[in-house]
Amino acid sequence: MIFLHYTGHLLRGEDDPRWQTPRERLEQRVADVLAEHGVSRVYGSLACGADLLVVEQALALGIEVVAFVPYGLERFEELSVRMGGAAEVVRYRRALEQLVEVRVLPLSASGEAAFRLTSERAMQSLWQEARVAGVEVLQLALWDGQSGDQGTAGDVARWAALGGRTVHLRLPEGVVDAAVADDARLREVRIASYRLVDEVSRAWRAAALEMREAAVFHAARLLEGIFRTAGKRLGMKFQETYAGIEALSGARCLDEPVRIAAHAVRQVGNDVRHVQRVLGEDEHWIALAFVRLILHWYGSRFSHGLRMTEAELMLPATPHDLLVQRLLHVQSGAQMREILPDLYDALARAPLLVSVAIEKAIDLRLWKEAERLIRSAERLDGRDRRILELNALLHSRKGQPERAIELLERLKIRPYDSELPGILAGAHKRVWQRRGNPLHLRKARSLYLQAWRTSQSPYVGVNAAACLSWSGEQSEAGKVARQVIEALHQQARYWPKDDADRLNWDFYSLATMAEALWLSGQVSEAQEWESHALSRGREQGAPVDIFVEQMALHRQHHP
Repeated sequence: MIFLHYTGHLLRGEDDPRWQTPRERLEQRVADVLAEHGVSRVYGSLACGADLLVVEQALALGIEVVAFVPYGLERFEELSVRMGGAAEVVRYRRALEQLVEVRVLPLSASGEAAFRLTSERAMQSLWQEARVAGVEVLQLALWDGQSGDQGTAGDVARWAALGGRTVHLRLPEGVVDAAVADDARLREVRIASYRLVDEVSRAWRAAALEMREAAVFHAARLLEGIFRTAGKRLGMKFQETYAGIEALSGARCLDEPVRIAAHAVRQVGNDVRHVQRVLGEDEHWIALAFVRLILHWYGSRFSHGLRMTEAELMLPATPHDLLVQRLLHVQSGAQMREILPDLYDALARAPLLVSVAIEKAIDLRLWKEAERLIRSAERLDGRDRRILELNALLHSRKGQPERAIELLERLKIRPYDSELPGILAGAHKRVWQRRGNPLHLRKARSLYLQAWRTSQSPYVGVNAAACLSWSGEQSEAGKVARQVIEALHQQARYWPKDDADRLNWDFYSLATMAEALWLSGQVSEAQEWESHALSRGREQGAPVDIFVEQMALHRQHHP
């Protein structure tokens, strides 16, 4: 059972170029759409052209019609029906005789403003009543496909922003747009235990009704289902979503903006599940903007995904898509500083944005900008766990690991949390390197091992092996190092063919392999990889000094 919103072009006289398809053919197309989708109730207005055509077919099929009319019935006939000709006036009056209810809106506005307000009221009523009835929703647009903010184009855009799907009956051709067939294909796609489009619909519907926590909950379900399905298709096994994101990133199946978006949705989903904080008034829309990017990746760019074009996916929009796209694609300090004013305007309404912005600033070594963002976030919520973690990461990267430890040690490490142990382990390792205190080395060793078991990230694993080696546990260090080597080779299996050739590995993978080989006792091979890593690092402008320092420590402890 489906409730349907209808919209479409007015009939502006017999010579209107958009209405040159025989009416009988259009009537049959509309009747087919209503029947095929199991429509039980339709919502819209009674203007000449598309509105009256849909209403007539709905009444003929015994479908309930909920009609909305501005001004008053006689005034509406004068302004919105007579232009279509005498036959349209007859259809309008006949429809009024058959309708059980017409909701007259006492609007003072006229013209396009009245049409927009009437459509918005019809859509709002449909979504609210569909939620109560527990039914799906759909829009039918008799439309020429021309974009715009007003009229039918505006109705289609507003419906998409609410998360609804649209069946497009193209005028003047009189055919259902081919994209509908692709949408039908999409409706059969399952992720985890549910249909993809059902979960998308639930998420956007909750957002439209200002049910913020529910929208974020469904966004997190979409994230988990997509990554679980993607991992399964690649033959990967991981215990939790964080590890899945990092595994797919390591396998070069994710680009960096999608990885960041996935972690953002994971974090806000955890906040909702564990009742960590109150969501900002726009935070649910930001979460859905991130999910929209993830859906596009899975649907069109992931090699084992749906293999559909982005146009075919027909995904609903959000009010913050442009801002999120700009933020995720920042690659320089200049770009970051350019977007900061817009970010500050949005932070109070969507604190989720600030954590992504802070991570970007830290990666770009924009310490002052990161500090200002952290202070802004602390004013919004001084107890936010994620902001505390990022503040510690900032101090650790700036060469203040003691302060990082002080900030993080009071936090409880959750099951399957590999991020907090990783940050804390890195800070303890830096303090040990600076002071030589074995207590910090033992803590780093323990925390890196904990994070390695959860994440199976080669980078984390090689640090765990290094701390074991520096602690004198050579046998265990070699064992973990060999696991890291195997994990790197497993990742490379999924890389594009050219990338899988070790000559084309990125600096971080080469450096991790060089360390792992050294720690496993394969010294000559490690030196070969080390040389290659240094060359590649200088080509890529990577922080090779940290790698050089790490290899020097290995040689110092085990020449």
